[in-house]
Amino acid sequence: MNEDYVSKLVKDKLSIKEKVTTEKLTGGFSDAQIFTATTDSKKYVIRFLTDKSLKEKELEISALQIASQHNYGPHIYYADADKTVVIMEFLERKNISPEQRESESFYKSLAKILQKIHKGPNFENLKNRNIFYQIGAVIKKLKQQKSQGIPIEKLENVISIIHETLKPHLTLAPCHNDLNSDNLIFLGDHFKAIDFEDASQTDPFYDIATVVNSYCHTPEYEQILLSTYLGQQPTEKEWAKLYLMKQVSWLAAPLWFLKINPKQLNQYEKLHVPSQIEFFKELATGKINLENPEHQLKYAKVYINYVISNVESQEFAQAIKVLNNSTKK
Repeated sequence: MNEDYVSKLVKDKLSIKEKVTTEKLTGGFSDAQIFTATTDSKKYVIRFLTDKSLKEKELEISALQIASQHNYGPHIYYADADKTVVIMEFLERKNISPEQRESESFYKSLAKILQKIHKGPNFENLKNRNIFYQIGAVIKKLKQQKSQGIPIEKLENVISIIHETLKPHLTLAPCHNDLNSDNLIFLGDHFKAIDFEDASQTDPFYDIATVVNSYCHTPEYEQILLSTYLGQQPTEKEWAKLYLMKQVSWLAAPLWFLKINPKQLNQYEKLHVPSQIEFFKELATGKINLENPEHQLKYAKVYINYVISNVESQEFAQAIKVLNNSTKK
């Protein structure tokens, strides 16, 4: 795909007479090729769903259309699974001011988009979109590579404990499954979500945990988001479930980074990394570029260390106890 092809495609499919200027977007972790197309009056995003089966393309387009129709995703102007293309609204990301980050309304708006997704029409339920299935598959591959220094057995045990504890409490709802800050677009007073290639029916607390990990950096903000989402004060059981899902969410990206960087794995053991708090500061100030394989490896080790330390905490033990006791009742 090149700019001229995309420009002609947009003009033909949307019956645009005026000049269309196109640009290929780089970066990000999706396999899709993405372009923007700009006219004098409007801007579009064109997403080519490459390297997918027809079924996968159909599911992604279906999820995008649901998000469009229910106003929590970009408007879809044209979609064709056979031609592997979607033309959609360009959402202009607004900067989030310090005042907004300290306001209740900001965290309530995050809760509201979670509600829209989870209470909306169902996505197709796929086994391979379940986060525990995905993490298990990555751990299996890493074990086969026999990577030195990576605590694979310990991580496998952690995920097993969390999954077994959560199993009786898991429910199904339409979920995005990748609601990191790159996939949530702040529009000034509300959010919309993009990139629905992992959408399916899974437990909504994974989405909530991912949003909390991305945005809620104090217990107060977590409280606002979760109580708004639930429509009531969270129970001890709901707090425990969120805490365990946060650990799962913290591990998802690190394990994926290890998976896509097999040549870097021999550097893991000797890599010196800061604490999670110090690393987060580096990330926030732009010192870390997560498209850089070395930085991806650093990210992976920081958050693997962070989760392992959490697992050894009293809070983790209490969350396990609360949910296990709830199951026995």
